[in-house]
Amino acid sequence: MLPSRKSPAAALERPSVLAKFVMAACYPFIPLMKHRLQRANELIRRELGAIIQREIIFDDSPLVTVHQASVTPDLRTAHIYVGAVGPVVCPSSIIAQLEEHRTFLQAEMSKRVILKYTPRLYFHFDESIQRGTRVIGILESLELPDSSDDPSSRDS
Repeated sequence: MLPSRKSPAAALERPSVLAKFVMAACYPFIPLMKHRLQRANELIRRELGAIIQREIIFDDSPLVTVHQASVTPDLRTAHIYVGAVGPVVCPSSIIAQLEEHRTFLQAEMSKRVILKYTPRLYFHFDESIQRGTRVIGILESLELPDSSDDPSSRDS
């Protein structure tokens, strides 16, 4: 007895191992790419923070920290969000000093972080720490009612 041949429609219903491999190569798994970008963001954030701390001296000597790095999917552009701890006279002066040293920072980063492309750095000042300390100060300055004077907490 001859083996039965599958119809072309049946072959499309259940793809072969080769078809699965070709589809995986043509359509990469999106969450994997997301994790790769997250790892690149974290690595760039860590390395730039170390380079800035060691190599660049700022006016008025605030401690400048890298809060976040956001790399585009093509790895050609990176937006770097920095903050300052300590007395900040003018955030634009910190950004201006970082922009002056941008080429140096990119060259140092390319030595430490191996990527397909060395991303061009765009710096932004992140004021989240200042906003957070302001909110904490406001919350601490509020007077909380005394719980012993609260009539709803007493049992009748």
